[in-house]
Amino acid sequence: MADAAILAAGGANAPLSYLVPGASVIRIKQIHVKYVDDGAGGDWLPAVRITSDSSHRMGTAADQAVKVTAGDDADVSFFPGVKHGGGQQPTFYVGHGEAWTFNNQTIADSTVTAIQFEDTDSNADGDSLVVQLQAPPFTAFSIANRAPSFGGQTRVLATLIVEWPAGSYDRYAEIVHTGTQDPWGQPPARVRGSVSPASDVQVVTRVLSATAGLIGPAVCNVYQASGSGKLILAALFLVEQTNGSP
Repeated sequence: MADAAILAAGGANAPLSYLVPGASVIRIKQIHVKYVDDGAGGDWLPAVRITSDSSHRMGTAADQAVKVTAGDDADVSFFPGVKHGGGQQPTFYVGHGEAWTFNNQTIADSTVTAIQFEDTDSNADGDSLVVQLQAPPFTAFSIANRAPSFGGQTRVLATLIVEWPAGSYDRYAEIVHTGTQDPWGQPPARVRGSVSPASDVQVVTRVLSATAGLIGPAVCNVYQASGSGKLILAALFLVEQTNGSP
């Protein structure tokens, strides 16, 4: 089964809870949380807690080296099996960028089409990562990275989430890096399906890389073969980057 994104809307003070439906089983690959400080009395730690259906605490993910100063907001991603490294501590530059569109583009039948995004936002430590939409119609990205890179390369993890109208029809979403500086020469990353509801939300991930500080252009394509045009309900493009130097 293809990966799917689960969105839990916030709006109130922490903690924010998500209850897995009783007949469902999920495998967590990533949790991303956007924290907005609402008058904390001191520095605080972002954390995720997993609780069993019997209300027993199964584990808590928190890193004592990632304290947030009181009054500051934070964008934090949690990955299973990743922990704070020991030994010599490097200097890290963490960046997060995104682009989005909602109910704004109809995809013609049987036509590969680049998603037209409406706007972008970036939140980076030291302004190290900036997602830039190129000139209209806003279908191509450049990702500017001002932080040191590993081995002379710049690498970011890109995620594309596309929500389609429900139904059983062939469709796919993909991330294409059309730049000439990708040292890995990767093919497009694509998720394809035709079953509802499993394919109503498609999630694509891939590593984007370049030998210089500017990645791009990158394009997000979609395709559908339902017999008529389909309006994309939502599309979100996320970029996460952690680069460092010892």
